[in-house]
Amino acid sequence: MRTTPQTGFTDFRADGQSLAARGDFRPDSDYDIAVFIHDPEGWLDEVIRLASLGTSILLDTGAVISAKPFRAGAYNKNGALMRAIRGEGLDL
Repeated sequence: MRTTPQTGFTDFRADGQSLAARGDFRPDSDYDIAVFIHDPEGWLDEVIRLASLGTSILLDTGAVISAKPFRAGAYNKNGALMRAIRGEGLDL
């Protein structure tokens, strides 16, 4: 995982491309983005910024971005969702 200082986010993982690889992609598919946030004190600000970015992308391109915020430490957890993100997600 890498830190992106200008955003406050630790890492980004995208899962939209794996839909095409699995054969699940449709024209109305969205792009699921896992965003790992390093600074828990700025959590709410970062979540609000994610929503704003998703709206801007939708208005500019028509692409639906579903950004899911997680605390940075969640990436290494052993739950089914994190295993799927690590296994199917792409680093951005």
